[in-house]
Amino acid sequence: MHARRMLRLFTALCIMLFVSSALVFAGGKQEKAEDKEKETQPETTQQQIPQESENGGDSSAQATGSAPGDVVATVNGEEIGRQEFEQLLNYFRYQYSQQGMQVQGAQLQQLQAMVLESLIDNELMYQIAEENGYGPSDKELNEELKKTKEQFADEAAYQQALNQQGMSEQELKQELAKQMTKVQFEENKFGDQVTVDSSEIRAYYEDNPEQFEQPEQVRASHILIQVEEDASEADKAAAKEKLQAAKERIENGEEFSAVAREVSEGPSSERGGDLNYFGRGQMVPEFEQVAFNMEVGEVSGIVETSFGFHLIKLTDYKESQKASFSEVEDNIKTHLERVKLQEAKKTFLDKEKQSANIERFGLSG
Repeated sequence: MHARRMLRLFTALCIMLFVSSALVFAGGKQEKAEDKEKETQPETTQQQIPQESENGGDSSAQATGSAPGDVVATVNGEEIGRQEFEQLLNYFRYQYSQQGMQVQGAQLQQLQAMVLESLIDNELMYQIAEENGYGPSDKELNEELKKTKEQFADEAAYQQALNQQGMSEQELKQELAKQMTKVQFEENKFGDQVTVDSSEIRAYYEDNPEQFEQPEQVRASHILIQVEEDASEADKAAAKEKLQAAKERIENGEEFSAVAREVSEGPSSERGGDLNYFGRGQMVPEFEQVAFNMEVGEVSGIVETSFGFHLIKLTDYKESQKASFSEVEDNIKTHLERVKLQEAKKTFLDKEKQSANIERFGLSG
């Protein structure tokens, strides 16, 4: 695969999914990227937030030519490969499926066009930024690479991600430089067009009350003994015996968190088993059913899930309520800034596309 196309693919998968750790305001609700740890990944339904698309052109754009099946568009001669297009399309389809929505027929065609246009816009904006002399310094680039690596559990996980994409660290740095170049240009070009004043934020909050309803949440800690689904009955019995011994220690006065640090398997043990707050639908059903039917301070019996055996302690409960203005003010501001940025970029790119050499090819298949 062409190196640049592979880099864009890695951007869509790695940077979008791992690097973005900021609070994202989507549809008026605050979504927090909590700590990702090995044992909570299977226990939770990982509902990642799609990044807001950079769709600056007409999402209904039709194919304008023909090309080999591995290319879906070209932007001033630079190819956009079908593989990167399909990866990004499947990512968004997965997000919709997590919300119980199946994208088919006309909706699928609309999503395909949106994803393709987003990739075209990204490439065109980068080309314009590069032509205007934007780009990070070596120090800025190295700092960004460091932040990227920190999004992975350890060096081995980072290297595995690179290997899976057939990339070297140098190629990743090239892609990071590209993204930083584009961001620098956008900040300078559109910065004065995305200011949001306090009256706009307040108006959005008051005009969209349904968006700020927060469902009930619980906060729990657990002690986990990991057991494979196909483990023998003897292995399962040994795990349950270990948990029963831990429960007896707690009943005899030891702190749950202290026992969790010693006994629990997985990174949360370092936090005394704390899983922070979660709502319905985030944990596997067996875990959720128990957690949402406990009293604060109560310790459960042994709970079996497909990932092992648990003791659960409920540490807090929050009833459903409307978030206060102060709680969501910053997120609304970020959301409105993004909306204005997208509008400014769309206007700019619509004009630039008139003189750019862009070809879109068939998306069927």
